[in-house]
Amino acid sequence: MRRLPLTASAEAIDIASQGRLSLRTTDVGEGGCFLDTAFPLPVGSRVRVIIHQGPLDFHAEGKVVYSQPGIGMGVAFDGIDSEQALSLMQLIQ
Repeated sequence: MRRLPLTASAEAIDIASQGRLSLRTTDVGEGGCFLDTAFPLPVGSRVRVIIHQGPLDFHAEGKVVYSQPGIGMGVAFDGIDSEQALSLMQLIQ
């Protein structure tokens, strides 16, 4: 799936531990995003992602599919409801 460049503040919440990371995204698409962080979660971790861009917040759950210490992690979103799909489209326009 196509991802578009987007630098925005974000949060990732590890669903298992409820640990919260404050980070930023560098690209976002309908299927997922890349999150910059020096301490990414391991591949397979289930996360709740919140991306903040001005007055808009996008929320999705997903799974870490790529993790590289010192660089960041790729997250594949699970099914996104219609309200969040609209938020996502506004975010990447």
